[in-house]
Amino acid sequence: SSGVLEFDMRAGRFPNLALHEGGASIAVQRFTGTLVRNEGKFQIQEGKLQTDEGIYEVSGTVSAGNKLDLKLGRAGGGYVVTGTLAEPRVAPDKTPTQAALKP
Repeated sequence: SSGVLEFDMRAGRFPNLALHEGGASIAVQRFTGTLVRNEGKFQIQEGKLQTDEGIYEVSGTVSAGNKLDLKLGRAGGGYVVTGTLAEPRVAPDKTPTQAALKP
């Protein structure tokens, strides 16, 4: 089956997810986006997460077994979230940023 869900979360918390080792869980001021289900995966599109640290662009998937493959990006760096919903693993995103000059 497939489907689309637009979401808007306010004043919440991700209790199992901390961006820094030993840090507090993420307090969400606002989290919006579109969740698309297709071929057994949920894909986040146009995700925007506003936290105390700043605003992150969120993209990626949650697949069978609640496996995470997410990116939280913002100017100055971001994070990659893997693992599962119950036991997420967070690491700095080391993907090289590509810049392009406009002609």
